[in-house]
Amino acid sequence: AGDTTIGHNLCCCQAIEALAGLKVALEARIVRTIALELERIANHIGDLGALSGDVAFNPPAAYFGRIRGEFLNLMLTLCGNRFGKSLLRPGGITQAMGEEQRTIICRKLKELRPEIDQVCDLLFSAHTVQGRFENTGTVTRKIAEQLGLVGYAGRASGLEYDVRASFPIELYDQLPANLNLHAHGDVYSRAMVRREEISHSLDLIEALLAMPVEEALPVCGQEHRLEADQFV
Repeated sequence: AGDTTIGHNLCCCQAIEALAGLKVALEARIVRTIALELERIANHIGDLGALSGDVAFNPPAAYFGRIRGEFLNLMLTLCGNRFGKSLLRPGGITQAMGEEQRTIICRKLKELRPEIDQVCDLLFSAHTVQGRFENTGTVTRKIAEQLGLVGYAGRASGLEYDVRASFPIELYDQLPANLNLHAHGDVYSRAMVRREEISHSLDLIEALLAMPVEEALPVCGQEHRLEADQFV
């Protein structure tokens, strides 16, 4: 999926790193984790916009579409591509995050957070939306377990599994896990899980941007060049 560029490429990089015994520098892991969360936010916001359109509530759909573009632009600021293409490589990343990029992302997050809260309040407070979301398409916890639901769909049905907590890659072992308060299995819960995760992801990115970096970042250095004999 083009909108999961970071997630899919990171899986590939991690598999190669595990096979080759490559160590990834701290700053590279910070950038990787930030990119994952920017991608998560953009996708969740896009989904909320789609849900708004599904119930013919067009103002939030338009607002969410515009805000999603803001987060794609933050990915552009981070690596030069709105979908994060070419940012990741086995052993690290292709380019460092400079102080200017860090400042731009910090300022933009502070600007966007209240906007996200306002449009979410508009969506979730509308009685017409509540009437279409609540008790619609309910998937019970038992059915979710039988279907093997994962991610936010599973969490919306009461499954506590979150790969970031169960298998904490990159820097997730140093970051707080998310708590989903709405888990009744209906459309409303699946929408609210997205809202909760957007807020949580914003917190994570801000924490990552404030992390002190103690390791030098190998961008395209020789120390992580993959040699053929590493795979023999």
